Amino acid sequence: MRRTRSVFATLAVAAAATLALPGSATAAAPAPAAVTSGGVSVLGMCNYSGSHPEISSGDSGAVVAHAQCLLRNVWGYKDVAVDGQFGPTTTKYVKKAQDACDITQDGIVGPKTWDCLH
Repeated sequence: MRRTRSVFATLAVAAAATLALPGSATAAAPAPAAVTSGGVSVLGMCNYSGSHPEISSGDSGAVVAHAQCLLRNVWGYKDVAVDGQFGPTTTKYVKKAQDACDITQDGIVGPKTWDCLH
């Protein structure tokens, strides 16, 4: 027990020593915070507290913007605009993510694709 505390204390001091003071030019960016929404873990910049319904081409709104945010910022598909409009570019990259996750490439974001995107 004593050794465990010592290890944790050492790690805490080392972690604190590597961070600069807030507001300084060298401050490290915080890691994305994980948020749980409906049992789904979501990374910080793509936080979303709504439901995850099935969405597809022609849909719009915050849930589409959330999917686009995941495609752009988590998957790295920089051609995806986070505009809340599910158009041809979003469809293209949804299919690419579906292929990478080895699920049906239909361009529809349903439960399996949400799991894949997250």
